[in-house]
Amino acid sequence: MALHHSKLLRATLGTAILVAMPAACIYPDYSFNEPEPTGATGGNGPGGGPSSSTSANGGGGMSSSSGTGSTGGGGTGGGTGGENCLNGLDDDGDSQVDCVDPDCTPGYSCVPSIPFGWSGFATLFKGVPAQEPACPGSFPSPQPYIGNATLIPEAHTCSACSCGTPTGQTCDLPDVITLYNKPCGQLVSPLVYSPLNVPADWNGSCHGPSGYLGGQTDCDGLPCNTSATSSAPTVTGGSCAASGGNATVPPASWAILGKACGEAPSGGGCGAGSVCQPNPQPPFLPGLCIYKGGDNSCPAGDFTDRHVFYQDVNDTRGCSPCQCGTPTGSTCKASLSLFSEQQANSCNTKIATFEAGACTNLSGNPNVFGRSATITEPPSGGSCAVSGGGQPIGSVTPTNATTFCCITP
Repeated sequence: MALHHSKLLRATLGTAILVAMPAACIYPDYSFNEPEPTGATGGNGPGGGPSSSTSANGGGGMSSSSGTGSTGGGGTGGGTGGENCLNGLDDDGDSQVDCVDPDCTPGYSCVPSIPFGWSGFATLFKGVPAQEPACPGSFPSPQPYIGNATLIPEAHTCSACSCGTPTGQTCDLPDVITLYNKPCGQLVSPLVYSPLNVPADWNGSCHGPSGYLGGQTDCDGLPCNTSATSSAPTVTGGSCAASGGNATVPPASWAILGKACGEAPSGGGCGAGSVCQPNPQPPFLPGLCIYKGGDNSCPAGDFTDRHVFYQDVNDTRGCSPCQCGTPTGSTCKASLSLFSEQQANSCNTKIATFEAGACTNLSGNPNVFGRSATITEPPSGGSCAVSGGGQPIGSVTPTNATTFCCITP
């Protein structure tokens, strides 16, 4: 008879570093046929001697996945008197086969056949990783399934955000130059003033011919063009490069390890719809299990004790991007020059040069028409405040699930 069973594969996954399941998984579309045992009447086949009543796995007569296992009578878990409890034969000649033979009663039971779409059978360990057991002789998987459950929440951290020196700023020249009828230091009311306007977004190039004739004394009885002032230039635009907000993410870790071992042949001696299987032993769960890839509900019937394990995680933990506000506190300097020509945009005869934002006295109540400006110190200094970012974001969620449904004890 052909014995069908699924081979459980072990993914090399530790409890802190997760590795995906190997390509040959424990999923239901993998099954292996084992050869029909021979030596039904003999107990000394190539697989080992006859099993004793105290041996859990006899003489090693269980077949491997390549179908070259024992043909003798000493297969897995042989009962007293040489009965192999999983080969469907009456090895000891008492007309009792496998699970119905009293020699097999202590260690074997009839279990429902595997439901359609599921694989099995397996004995399942569920516990702390440090207590992981070896596969028992009755379920001798060379590559057992290893999975995990119950992610341990570990917070990740973000380094502090910071902002670099402002760059890309513009020195915005004064919009108005003002002439007064009093000298610098005496610019108190009553004053007569005359504005010298400049173009919007003035770049400092020569501008005219609008202005004021010299020699006028009708400014409250005083010379009209006595002094000149302007507002200081201002710094606009620019930005600061943000840095920091680097994530320190601990590896995902798990509180629970799942280990499933299989490779037990299906014996006889049971009614229709049932097969003979070894009884799971501690520290494995007491009920035999079936399994299926994915997060599934258990099928109707006896396999109702559900356990889900995972072999990977989707880790999106990180930090929100650092952000910087608008630069403040930056300064620049410019010098202003006044000229006497009345021709349009003619700046040849200079009458005064002074720092923008300061005041200068004009000698002789001169004509004032052309004006120009030169930036003497480009924007410097200032800073940006951190305006956001650098906060932990994301999460870690389990993936690559396998569902085990076990017989409820």
